[in-house]
Amino acid sequence: MAGPDLAADHPLDRAIALVAARADDPRCLSGATSEDYWNAVGPFGGVTAATLLNAVLLQPDRLGVPLSLTVRFDCCAVAAPPSTGRSTWCRGPPTR
Repeated sequence: MAGPDLAADHPLDRAIALVAARADDPRCLSGATSEDYWNAVGPFGGVTAATLLNAVLLQPDRLGVPLSLTVRFDCCAVAAPPSTGRSTWCRGPPTR
């Protein structure tokens, strides 16, 4: 008898979940922000980096396992109107 799928019930797993955005390209993924990890201005930090790493891990043509991930946060995720539940990425000015 199999036990419950505990990973699917964890808020982090739901927050970093990605689905295929296009049927013709399995490398194109889509996700949404999670209110479980929303701080005062947006889902910055660990959950964003974890979502990016999840996207790498889900790539069908990936070679090996990533050893590290470096993320440079130059912009923020901005919530779209609540009716859509989707997020939009804005691009800020480049920093040096």
